[in-house]
Amino acid sequence: MTHARRRLTRLLILMLNRPRLRRDRGHRRYGRHRGLRLRRLLRLRFGWRVSLTPLLAQYWQRCDPARRKPRWLRWHQRLRRQGEPRPLRLAPLHMDVHAGNIIHNESGLRLIDWEYAGDGDIALELAAVWITPGERRRLVEAYARRAAIDAQLLWRQVVLWRPWVLLLMAGWYEMRWRQSGDRQFITLADETWCQLDNERKG
Repeated sequence: MTHARRRLTRLLILMLNRPRLRRDRGHRRYGRHRGLRLRRLLRLRFGWRVSLTPLLAQYWQRCDPARRKPRWLRWHQRLRRQGEPRPLRLAPLHMDVHAGNIIHNESGLRLIDWEYAGDGDIALELAAVWITPGERRRLVEAYARRAAIDAQLLWRQVVLWRPWVLLLMAGWYEMRWRQSGDRQFITLADETWCQLDNERKG
């Protein structure tokens, strides 16, 4: 695992391994583009839950009507019928953890871009991290050890969340395509649709 991936693993383990955090509504002042000290984060509970169902509906409504394919509708209807998985453990979630949103300086690790943050299932954050499948499995195992959670149980929960995360990503790319006209979003959306189908087959 590269140094950057080790930092990401460490950050997520520290961030998510806090099942009982006090509420602090003052965190909003950090805004979208300011860093938040990890030790400050560990004292917070946001006070509202992350819910993917409204976001999925919002992206469907805001996308290009010509891109509303039957496959998208089937996935949307299937997940709505299933309902969001029941959380294993609640913790503050960032919901957009990738290398570009992690800053490492002399004062420690920081996360930026908190647009989608809220309280939610630890498995949802693990399902949403931008890493390869192999890295995700190792991350889940490392977190399970530190959090004293059964690794298989946690992995099954992550697998349950993956279609939600992928549909969310695809919908966001579709919406951004309509907003910007930038074809890179069409490419990313198509790749995510293929990944969603492939993970379901797997």
